[in-house]
Amino acid sequence: MDNEKTTQNGRGSIGRRALYMVLFALFYSVAELVLVAVVMIQFLIVLFGAESNRRLLLFGAELGRYIYQIIRFLTFNSEQHVYPLW
Repeated sequence: MDNEKTTQNGRGSIGRRALYMVLFALFYSVAELVLVAVVMIQFLIVLFGAESNRRLLLFGAELGRYIYQIIRFLTFNSEQHVYPLW
């Protein structure tokens, strides 16, 4: 259903989507680096403190949700723009 909508809008819509895809691919790369940092920090906290950091747990969950939304857009499973380009 979503593919029909994109096709009906014409080439301009595809070009605009391509631009958004490039931007979201960059956002994905940054989010991936942040995720690696969160994983490493959380691991060190658990290694030396024996209890995970609650704020990092919540941040990691939200970051995972954001990455999932980006992947859905990049793979044409969603037409919804992800933050910050709602």
